[in-house]
Amino acid sequence: MVSPDRLSVAGEHVIGSAGPLNHLEEFFGADEALTDYIPGKKNWVATLINKADSMDAVREKRNSVIKKIMSELNIKRYSDPVPEA
Repeated sequence: MVSPDRLSVAGEHVIGSAGPLNHLEEFFGADEALTDYIPGKKNWVATLINKADSMDAVREKRNSVIKKIMSELNIKRYSDPVPEA
């Protein structure tokens, strides 16, 4: 879930209350995404889909996507209530 000041991991339930969703490929580096994002939108959600040969590689890709979203949209804060083990 993205707002102007924070990227938060919130689980798939936020997709249920989102506006019309689009299926996009190569979304901020993710292989695929379901999202209500449109350029310039301040608050949006996405479910990211990444593929790789190992869980470690998927985690690396996930982290890279998060960093890219934050960098490109100038977001400073990140929260994940269930950090990786």
